[in-house]
Amino acid sequence: MTKKSKVHVFRLRDIPPRTMAVAAFPGLPSNSEVERRTKDLRRALSKDRAIRMVAPPSTPAEVAQYNPPFTLPFMRRNEIALEVELDQS
Repeated sequence: MTKKSKVHVFRLRDIPPRTMAVAAFPGLPSNSEVERRTKDLRRALSKDRAIRMVAPPSTPAEVAQYNPPFTLPFMRRNEIALEVELDQS
């Protein structure tokens, strides 16, 4: 019996600069937790007239997780990010 190796292919691409609104939170980023935190961030942003959300409300937030898998949940750092535009007037 031979062991098949998995080949991972990565592609790098340039992404134009964007302005993001970010909210950090601890714990495990389950789908329900990400949805709750995203709603909270959208609600906070909607109250600020100097900020306009670029993506429609149905667009999911980007999720960033920074810790190795063996990190205890209460010590984990996660972020959700939504693209925004700032009012320059």
